[in-house]
Amino acid sequence: MNLIALLKQKWRGTLEFKDQYGWKKTFVVIKRIIFKQPFDDVVSGVQPMAYSTRKKKKKIKTVSEMLDARFRNQQAISSVHIDENVKRLNLVTDSIESNSLLGGVATALIVATEFARKNDMILRIITRNAPTNPMNYKNIIELSGLDPYDKLEFYSDYDREDNGRNKYALDVSPTDVFFATSWWSAEAITKTTIRKRFFYIIQEVETFFYPHGEEHYMCSKIMEKKNVDFIINSQYLYEYFDNNKKNIVENGVFFDPAFDKNMYHTGDFSSKDKYKLFFYARPNNPRNMFYYGLHLIDYAIKTGVLDTNEWEICCAGQDIPRIVFSNGYEAVDMGLMKWEKYCKFLTTVDLAVSLMYTPHPSYPPYDVACSGGVVLTNQCLNKTSFNECNNILMADLDEEKFANKMREAIELAKNMELRKSNYEKSTIPRNWVETLVPVMSYMQERVKDVQY
Repeated sequence: MNLIALLKQKWRGTLEFKDQYGWKKTFVVIKRIIFKQPFDDVVSGVQPMAYSTRKKKKKIKTVSEMLDARFRNQQAISSVHIDENVKRLNLVTDSIESNSLLGGVATALIVATEFARKNDMILRIITRNAPTNPMNYKNIIELSGLDPYDKLEFYSDYDREDNGRNKYALDVSPTDVFFATSWWSAEAITKTTIRKRFFYIIQEVETFFYPHGEEHYMCSKIMEKKNVDFIINSQYLYEYFDNNKKNIVENGVFFDPAFDKNMYHTGDFSSKDKYKLFFYARPNNPRNMFYYGLHLIDYAIKTGVLDTNEWEICCAGQDIPRIVFSNGYEAVDMGLMKWEKYCKFLTTVDLAVSLMYTPHPSYPPYDVACSGGVVLTNQCLNKTSFNECNNILMADLDEEKFANKMREAIELAKNMELRKSNYEKSTIPRNWVETLVPVMSYMQERVKDVQY
């Protein structure tokens, strides 16, 4: 073997030599090559190490280790039980990082904050996938038109060991009330809480996230638990569960989300030379139908429904690829915007195409309608009409039917007088305190057995 040629293959050659003769002799040979010294005597008469000792051993994982890695988000929170009567609401979520504070996480924080405030409780925010940043909490609460709450505690076990243990345990008393924000955080709570009954804000048909498999099954089990009080985001979702998951309705209450006027502003409803179309682009979330949405927009361009000389197409979301339509028009990539920039962008939007292939309406249609724009979204199961605002149109997903509805939406977007009238007559909730009244009453009723 020509050692110089071998070692010149950078690391590959060096590692092959190391596997045969060990690191000690490898370093000696490298040193002699650098200083142009003979090195044959280094390995002269030395037998290469046996293959069995050179072969890397595959790490053997126990079943427990495999399950901990596979279902890390369902691990119990490391805790220590205390006998103190603590008046505290514990919200468990993945993260409150600024890039995670989308509609669902923000809504959970708002509901928990208002309940803690109304009942003079400590609000403890527990994050499992990222460290906590109190400023992120403050920012989203203020943007939502609410006063930040001052009785706050924060805890995170994002850096816990593989088996779920954390050197800083969470103190938990029998009077600690827990608040789940997803089915997996609900599962973690069942392994952590002393008081077995807890709240779970459910903001989607979460079983739809998965093909029929273990996660789908585990999610379904949580939805059937009798010791969970469900807080259901939107009447659409409530109606779906009423027909398909009776347990959630029997042990739950619904609310419609609010869109504060301090956060959402309108443009001046004046005619334009060029209009702006906003496509809600989320390629990583199948329920938002990113690629089919592109197909529908491209079909509208091909059939003459959408004229790119008259319309600027802007895409907003995360991990958006470069988009060039069949006529050569390239969409503008707005990326993932911060809340302030997003709200300012909404004031310039004339028409939004926002798809959600579930019964939940999602937030972008509300965002755009509350900013004076027109929205074209899709029907799904019991979600067939949008009565709160006539600027939100729902279409069948068939390409021809969708294109016909887009023609109607474009005409409405250009009709500033009608568009403004529809906006002014909208009944979309604009105040969180008002829309959460039934939720607050329901939650108080459910915790009345807690003795502080």
